[in-house]
Amino acid sequence: MKPSFIKTPIGNFLAHFKDRYLIKLELVNSDKKLFLDQNLQETINQLTKGKISVNELPLNINKLEGTEFQKKVWKSLTKIKYGETSSYKEVAVSINNPSAVRAVGSACRLNPIPLIIPCHRVLRTDGSIGKYAFGKKNKYKLLKLESYESRNRNKK
Repeated sequence: MKPSFIKTPIGNFLAHFKDRYLIKLELVNSDKKLFLDQNLQETINQLTKGKISVNELPLNINKLEGTEFQKKVWKSLTKIKYGETSSYKEVAVSINNPSAVRAVGSACRLNPIPLIIPCHRVLRTDGSIGKYAFGKKNKYKLLKLESYESRNRNKK
């Protein structure tokens, strides 16, 4: 499949595929002369509105470029439901590696398909936003879209 352009709440992305699986979302500044995949766009729209779960998608984490540790983290992130959050520490514990908090943060930063694998739902232990590959402002925007402000963890 050829790369496809999609619009998201935090910007425009170019979606790259391998063997019909989405393997990378690349933030782009332009939508000129790019192919807009209507099916993928609708899927992203449904996902960012919480109408479908990442677990309903044909996702193959093994097709993604990354270490086994990163893939384990990314798989764990797919279990964080829309409108919910987890901490880097909780993710580390969930993969049976409680001392790997910083490595979990690094795996989140290197997530090749953000929005699909919801690394934006991972917060610091104190409930503050923490870092995000596309900036704290965009992380907060995605969390707010998922009703983040209505929950107890509302520190910026």
